[in-house]
Amino acid sequence: MKIIITESQYKLLFESKLNNTMQVVINESLDIIKNNCEEENYFDMMVCDGAEIVEEIKVIEVNKVTAKSERNNYETTFFNITVDCYIDYFKPTYDLASFIDELVFEARGIVGGRTVDITLRDTINKRKNFDW
Repeated sequence: MKIIITESQYKLLFESKLNNTMQVVINESLDIIKNNCEEENYFDMMVCDGAEIVEEIKVIEVNKVTAKSERNNYETTFFNITVDCYIDYFKPTYDLASFIDELVFEARGIVGGRTVDITLRDTINKRKNFDW
């Protein structure tokens, strides 16, 4: 199976520093999610709740991973991006699973194909006072 990508997507993925490139992809994905939430384009409100409280996402590490299927001798390469999310929320923690799933979807749309996977390393609450 071959994945066809554009020349700009190729340059984005293979001809630049990965951490900086993936930070740009993550920032663009976050902007897309926030814009879609403003226009009420999502059915899953957990995505918009997550987008509302996320202030910043920092790329910590990018690994290029190759997986091979022994059954049909198929090999694929993808990028595993480890991120930290900085939130402002009135509780110390918040479950960002739906938000991260949507972030992966949007990042894959920017990069092209199923070449991106995002792992949430930590959720850091920037709020110091948890009183309403």
